[in-house]
Amino acid sequence: MTLRIEDLARDQRAERAAGSLSRAADATALREAAAKFEGFLLGQIFAHASAPLSKEPLLDGGSASRMYRELYLQEVASQVGERGGLGIARLLEADAREEPAE
Repeated sequence: MTLRIEDLARDQRAERAAGSLSRAADATALREAAAKFEGFLLGQIFAHASAPLSKEPLLDGGSASRMYRELYLQEVASQVGERGGLGIARLLEADAREEPAE
């Protein structure tokens, strides 16, 4: 079996292409994970910020009202996160891309 230069070059190009596809998939997964974390964090912030409102007698309609409020706050946090949020996702993404110090 003889190896030709063209075969080696094709194999190297294929390896580079596979590597860049893998990096792109990793970057997408990292972006999604950072956005989900920011959405979760915003949800926690909004839940704690609205806690005093839930103690108001006029706004406390029982368990259905509490469930609706939780779902509403989760959706608001998700929408804020999708629109860039506080920039936490971008910071996490940039930090995760850096090579670890040795």
